[in-house]
Amino acid sequence: MINRKGPAALIGLVRVSTDEQKTRRQHDALGPICLKVFEEKISGKLAVDDRPGPTAAIDHLRDGDMPTVQEVDRLGHNLLEGLIVLNDLFRRGIAVEVLDGIAAGEHTEPSLVLDLALALCDRVRCGSWREERELRGRQMMREGVWAA
Repeated sequence: MINRKGPAALIGLVRVSTDEQKTRRQHDALGPICLKVFEEKISGKLAVDDRPGPTAAIDHLRDGDMPTVQEVDRLGHNLLEGLIVLNDLFRRGIAVEVLDGIAAGEHTEPSLVLDLALALCDRVRCGSWREERELRGRQMMREGVWAA
């Protein structure tokens, strides 16, 4: 953490898993209220130290600053990643601000609300993926790609 003088600030973290995903909505939410916004497009990394976005954000923090995300699921690609990142931050004494969703607010320690919010996001994401896969499978059968 940096030791700078002045009032504490929100430091934004924007995350998507692939280069094809858009970050505009997250930037629109974080940009006006955050001193600085860090972005990462990465998937499959668990620990904060293995991810460039959170690492750069943490290096930029000064006492009292808070990493801020639009929704809690932006901290990780899935439930496990989100929990690992939150626990890494809390263990370092770093609070997290979440702007939207059922976990909106300032968090200084693990909580059931954070766990549930991450679990719900993970469930929705998995459900959407399954629906897309089933839809694509039916489409391929109609196109004759797979023999019935």
